[in-house]
Amino acid sequence: MAIVVADTGAADMLKVVFNATAKWSYITLKLFTNNYTPLDTTTVGDLTEAPGGGYTAKTVMTNVAYVAATAITSSSVASPSNILATAHGMSNGDRVTIASHSGSTPSINGTHVITYVDANNFTIPVNVTVGGTGGTVSRGWNQSQVSNIEQQAASPVPFVFTGALTGSATVYGYWAESSGGVFLWADRLDSSYTPASSGDTLTITPKYQASKGTPT
Repeated sequence: MAIVVADTGAADMLKVVFNATAKWSYITLKLFTNNYTPLDTTTVGDLTEAPGGGYTAKTVMTNVAYVAATAITSSSVASPSNILATAHGMSNGDRVTIASHSGSTPSINGTHVITYVDANNFTIPVNVTVGGTGGTVSRGWNQSQVSNIEQQAASPVPFVFTGALTGSATVYGYWAESSGGVFLWADRLDSSYTPASSGDTLTITPKYQASKGTPT
């Protein structure tokens, strides 16, 4: 089956996308052992996490945190323009978004890839002829983070058992939680799985479906 995004998960994802909440630093995958088909109203309380058998939840999608919006003091008359933003927390090559900066020619509001100068300064590849002030800068994923996320999202996740689960339980699917503990989505396996021996491995490869499309 394709993943089913819970209402709570969809809301949290939208908040992340629109910078309305703290960003996740990782996502955790957990197996469930009750015979349940996820719905968009599913919550963690509907699912029974796998017990025993050497099972442990898996942390994936690491290094996906954003830097919160930081106040900008000024943009310099230069090419590239220097942005003064105290304790900005950015790194070289980060993709950043500048908003509500005023007075500069041309406007520098929008998305830029930065060059790190020091803890309080970075440059953007814009020829600024009149400097501006104010506004904020926030960081999205840099290219290395994007590549890391893409690789992790496309990578199978193995769960290796040391033996049977408690009560010889059967795995019917998995769910995902954000680092903030928000239930994001769940996926019922095409075929249930019952580990029995040490070394038995269940590999999860998430399948994604948008609207009424075909799972991929």
